[in-house]
Amino acid sequence: MIFEKADINDLASLTELRIDYLIEDYGEISELQINQISEKLPDYYLTNISKKSPTSKRTK
Repeated sequence: MIFEKADINDLASLTELRIDYLIEDYGEISELQINQISEKLPDYYLTNISKKSPTSKRTK
């Protein structure tokens, strides 16, 4: 299995995958909710996609 880090070119795919996940998880979500998610989620990804994952630090 190959894992790739998402970038800004993947925003549409990431948003679609998230909506598909929510529909699968909740069974059904309204068109209003889908529209709200579709509008807001790309901005969230733009803000957070470039942030580095926190690294764990070992302490003695």
